[in-house]
Formats: sequence, structure tokens, C-alpha cells
Amino acid sequence: MSFDDFIKPGQEMIVIEGFLQNDKKEITERLKKIYEDSPIAREMFDDWIRVKNKKILVNYSGSFQAVPGEGIVFANVTPKGYYIDNNGTAGVCNLNCVIR
Repeated sequence: MSFDDFIKPGQEMIVIEGFLQNDKKEITERLKKIYEDSPIAREMFDDWIRVKNKKILVNYSGSFQAVPGEGIVFANVTPKGYYIDNNGTAGVCNLNCVIR
């Protein structure tokens, strides 16, 4: 199964709600890259969608959070989160550091 099978119009198994179209497109592209580049992510997606026959739902929210065991992610494309990378450099967390 390919990632594109999960986002076929009318048969979506990955649903992204509450975002502007450009943001929705970027989120979809990042999820696709994760699916294609990571065997672990691919197995997780496949298990949730194909084996358990459940959808993954990405909703707009004021912060990033996930509902364990439910396949629901709440996200905001412009959060005010911060992180420290492996080199000790501080950075602002945005969509790039959350979905990559």
C-alpha cells in the first residue's frame, strides 16, 4: 500500500481538518515523507489504518498534542514551542520540527 492510497478523495484514511489549504498540503507532504522514509513510521501507519481499520485525524489546535490510542493529533502550524538541538543550540519549534 502506498501513502497516496490513504489520501484518495472520498476514501481518506488520513484526515486533516481546520487548516488553510497550503498548510494542509504541507502537512500531507510531510506525513508522506515520513511514511516513505521511515520503515517504523510506515509500519505504524499501516498497522493503524490497514490492520485496525482506523483513520488518522489531524485537527487544528492552539498547541501540539496527541490522543494516545486514538489516532488523533492536534496541531498548530505556528506554535510558540522551543527546543534545544543535539548541539545545544536553542530554536523555535514550528511545523518543521514537529512533523519531519
